[in-house]
Order: sequence, then structure tokens, then C-alpha cells
Amino acid sequence: MKTLEERESPFEYSVSDRPRTMTAPWLFQYDGQPMEIKIPAGAKAIFDKRRQIVHVHDNAAGLSITATPQVFVRLDYAQDFHDIEYIDLQSPHLRLGGMYFNDGGLGFDDNKVFDFSNTLMFQSVCRLLNSPIFNPWRGYPVLRESKCYYLGNFETGDLWVHPESLKEEPEAKVDETRGFLIKFMFRTEVPVPGWDRFEKKDVEIQPGLYSAEVSKSDWQTGAPVTVKATGAEDGLMEFYEVFIPFNELDNRRQAGRVEIAHALYRTKFDPRQHTDLALKAVMPAPKGLFGKLFG
Repeated sequence: MKTLEERESPFEYSVSDRPRTMTAPWLFQYDGQPMEIKIPAGAKAIFDKRRQIVHVHDNAAGLSITATPQVFVRLDYAQDFHDIEYIDLQSPHLRLGGMYFNDGGLGFDDNKVFDFSNTLMFQSVCRLLNSPIFNPWRGYPVLRESKCYYLGNFETGDLWVHPESLKEEPEAKVDETRGFLIKFMFRTEVPVPGWDRFEKKDVEIQPGLYSAEVSKSDWQTGAPVTVKATGAEDGLMEFYEVFIPFNELDNRRQAGRVEIAHALYRTKFDPRQHTDLALKAVMPAPKGLFGKLFG
């Protein structure tokens, strides 16, 4: 683990020689249950209920967690894993996507349902990591070029595709085109050819109702290329995870033999508003008006 140098903070931390736990009305797990943050003995903590800030960092363990209603930031230098998750303001147990650093590599998490600009996401994360509350230490997560498809400069917010990756994919771009269609239902009046992944053979799904999830999209246009179909009514469940070229379905749809319904598309998400709100929340209050400290 790299040596961590603590940054000056506008907040006054509380410290206890005994382990503690901390929770907050805006802090939830994925299942909707309240989340508890463990505070090791000697770690520094803040709980500001009025401005809705929870923060704890342990220099010895290299662990920092900061949570506001807009964002959850975890830096873990012992595990070399750091993640920044943006939170749904109406449903605080839901995540809208974010960014992570794993073993020196940088990645984006869209939860398979959101669409955003990687550039804006990286710039938003850089703004958070320049705050002494969201990042209590000098410096940033280490990026290892051998692990990275994307490279970035935390100080300028610049993001680019690794030159070695560009050699293999000359048309690769930072702001990737994610598949716009996620899943849908379809009813077919005629057989449709596909590939049974488990039987490893060509098959034909028979007329009936199916649920479909897009498994592959065109990386340049976002158009669906392959879908994974599962039977959605009695007698069709033997077809489990049959992969179908989307054009086979679309051709039959245009011929009036396949009906598609209940399509679900990606939701656009701009992290900048969440970042603005989070940074505003942790701005130091006027002197003498510090929020309530955890103690």
C-alpha cells in the first residue's frame, strides 16, 4: 500500500479509541436496508445530519468512505479498489452508475441500464477527488498503464484511450456508444433461428411468446446485434438462453410475423448535477456554524 499523506480539511473530525458504527437516514444498501459504516478505533469521522454528510477515514488501513444523498465514494488502498457511485435522489438504494479503479485499471459502471458520457463522468469524479472530504489524502488512485484501456489526468480531467488499445482499435473513442435497447418481449408466428449456448448447436425457437435481452450491440452505432431469448409461456421453457441475431427478428417483424412490445431503453444520466450538489453540501460553513460532529 502506498504511503498516504493526509490533506488539510475544513472540517473537525471526531476520533475515538474504541470501534464504532455509523449510519444515516440517506445511507442504504442495494436491498433498501440501512447501511452501517464501521469506524475502527483511531479513525476519523464526521456525521453532519443537517447537511447530510457521512465520512470516515482510517489512515492506517488506507480506507475512506464518504456518503451524501448524491454520491457514495470509497477509497480502499489496501485492496487497491476504489469506486464512486452516483445515487438516485428519489430512491437512495439505487445506483445510477459511476466509475471504479481496480488493481490499477480504470472502468465505468453503467449498471447495464444507463447511458452517460465517459468524459463527463471522469471529470465529475476528478472534481470529487480534489475535495479533501471525498479524498482525505494527497494524490489519487494509481493507474497502471498495463491494466488500462482508458488513461486519465486527475488534475486536468483529460481522458483518453490507451495508445496500445488504439493500435488494435484505431476507431475507439473515449465516449463509447452503449447499446440503446436493453430488453423487450416478442411474439413470433414463425420459427426463428438461433444458437443454444448449453447444447452448443443451432436451433429454431418455435412460435410463441419470449422475453429477450440484448447481449451484444454495435459499438459504433449502439444498434442491437444479438439477443438472448427465453421462453415466456408454458411449453417454451426448454429453450433457455437461445442467442438470436437481431436482424433475424427484425426481418420477420418487418414482414409482419413478429410483434415486439415492452421495449426498455437506456436512461440518459449526467453526473454533473449530482457532483455540484455533493460538493456544495461539503463546502465549509461560515466560521462558528459547523454542522453537528459525530462524537
